Amino acid sequence: MVTVIPVKLTPRMRRVQKKAGKPITDVMAEALNEAGGNVTEAAEILAIDITTFYAWMNRLGIRRSFQFPNNNQ
Repeated sequence: MVTVIPVKLTPRMRRVQKKAGKPITDVMAEALNEAGGNVTEAAEILAIDITTFYAWMNRLGIRRSFQFPNNNQ
């Protein structure tokens, strides 16, 4: 069973979410994926400051997952 804890979005988070037409967590995850996990680039994609991006990650419980390249090829 998964427990979802409601998070109060800031007005700016709501604006980004509304503009994208999808949940802010999806928007941020897509930005991180597009940036290859680089938070600085993901923040630039969303046109927000990196400090704001980190604060949003913390508020929403988003964690970066690291994938190490397979050097055994």
